[in-house]
Amino acid sequence: NYDFKFSKRTQMNKSLEFRADIGMIFVAIAFGLGYLPTSQALASNNVFVLLFWRFFAASIIAGAIFFPKLKAITSREIKHGAVLSLFLFAGFTSQTFAFKFAQSSSVAFIIGLNVALVPFIAAALFRHKIYSYAYAGIALAVIGLYLIGDTQLGLGKGEALALVCACAYSFHIVLTNRFVQSCDVAGIAYVQILCLSVLCCFAAIFFERVSIVPVMDRSFFVAMAVICLLGTVFGFFAQALMQKYTTPVKTALFFTLEPVTAGIMGVFVGGERLSAMQILGAALILVGVLISEIGSYLSAKRSRSAEV
Repeated sequence: NYDFKFSKRTQMNKSLEFRADIGMIFVAIAFGLGYLPTSQALASNNVFVLLFWRFFAASIIAGAIFFPKLKAITSREIKHGAVLSLFLFAGFTSQTFAFKFAQSSSVAFIIGLNVALVPFIAAALFRHKIYSYAYAGIALAVIGLYLIGDTQLGLGKGEALALVCACAYSFHIVLTNRFVQSCDVAGIAYVQILCLSVLCCFAAIFFERVSIVPVMDRSFFVAMAVICLLGTVFGFFAQALMQKYTTPVKTALFFTLEPVTAGIMGVFVGGERLSAMQILGAALILVGVLISEIGSYLSAKRSRSAEV
């Protein structure tokens, strides 16, 4: 009877993990859809001004949606949400300045290397086990990122800042996975958004030395609709929820779908063209994600067979 209950519980956990994996793919797509409208809005607005309004507007919308849950927010959720927001802000800031000192393709590739950093950080901090299929998926995703960015690597200030960004995003993924196990998802996600709006406001004033009043043209409102509603209100809360049931390694791997989504959107909406190498890179990323999922499924199947 115990073995039967344990087997059923294992099956239920894997079912939740599979659903979370599907949800995380949609989160990555939501983040990727924001690349093109963000780049267009930045033609008339500063980086931190745009980020401030993204998170400030999202904090108002999310606050209205999740108000009943937020009334019961705990000090643990405030503390953990604030810590996560600092890693995200470090990522946003280092990424912004990295683009000033290095080619965008190099910066994007190095930041994407968080997919390779996450497993080792998770193993070092929390002793997460890393399976061979995860390594295979990561390797293909890294190669795909290199090809999709048409990368030309160098070694300078920009690349160093990009590496800082990759580390910040990696720690954010790993710590989110840890914190959501003992916190309310809505609370921890909302605190991140609120803290980021405050931090971006200060960054706009002290780093960029500009007013936080945006240029409210068409591109600004389009960007807000996509990155505020999809990328923040949906993306942040969904990521926190899905990471409760999936692994940080898979999360990082799924996030490599962001540039794939951005590339597809650039072609069909922005009129851009992808080279054969970029298409190959996107295909390798997709194969890497599939290997991770199939490997996870087969591993769970073997475990069930062993239990029987």
